[in-house]
Amino acid sequence: VDADGNAFSWISTEHNLDAYFFLHELGRLSGDAGTTAAADALEAAILANLWTGSHFNQGFQDDLVMLDVQALGGLFLLATGRRAQAEGLRTFIEDTLSVDVNVGGQNVHGYAPYRDDNFIWTEGTMMVALFDRRLGDFTSADALEQGVKKFQDAIGGLGYASSRSQTTA
Repeated sequence: VDADGNAFSWISTEHNLDAYFFLHELGRLSGDAGTTAAADALEAAILANLWTGSHFNQGFQDDLVMLDVQALGGLFLLATGRRAQAEGLRTFIEDTLSVDVNVGGQNVHGYAPYRDDNFIWTEGTMMVALFDRRLGDFTSADALEQGVKKFQDAIGGLGYASSRSQTTA
């Protein structure tokens, strides 16, 4: 509830996942039982209100599918001992957000920020690579990282996303 006692109409999944990791680690480091209890309560609330059983919604009562929420959510599922759900979420990411584009005549596989986008979002793709590493799929993580490198410019900068004008491979 807000300061006036009204229920919030929207709650961010990403921010709640961030808060969970902060509280969980703070409780672990400090040994404070109240902080640990807050992390446990937040874990239960995230699963009850933001997890659909196959993926995470962008927020409470907001079913938009966003890549960063899925990748961070996968790390949350792994951190809370829910490997089977994390593996299912990884399949959902592949089926829903994967994109192939042509970069300099080469196929590059990555992930779009939202469902139905047709370009690769490099930041989100690197988040999926981290998720893959945590799942133990180093081959996929390495391939994603190598694909993202194709977006580097001559001085080492990295494009934020592939061009919408690049052809889908």
